[in-house]
Amino acid sequence: MQGWLRIHLWRLAEYERIIYLDTDILVTGSLWPLFALPRSVHFAAPGFGLDGQPEQQQRLNSGVMVVVPDTRIFEAMVHTLADGVLHLHPEFKIQAYLDQAWIDLFF
Repeated sequence: MQGWLRIHLWRLAEYERIIYLDTDILVTGSLWPLFALPRSVHFAAPGFGLDGQPEQQQRLNSGVMVVVPDTRIFEAMVHTLADGVLHLHPEFKIQAYLDQAWIDLFF
């Protein structure tokens, strides 16, 4: 359940932009391009290598994310979690019910 703490990034409205990195990420270059994304970009995350993967498989890697905090998005996430509608999606089950798959489906 600890991984689900990531959704709380959207609550941190006192920040203009957050760069989230998992602890197993090795940064080998500057992160400034992530901060320099256009203001119209409210969420960004890299995709997995998709070669040979079926189209329906998860594509988002939430181990590196750029988030523009917004409490409305956080509230929508909480509502969607409580509703459980995304929990029924087959991709969520394939990805072992991880928050990464859920965030991918949410966006």
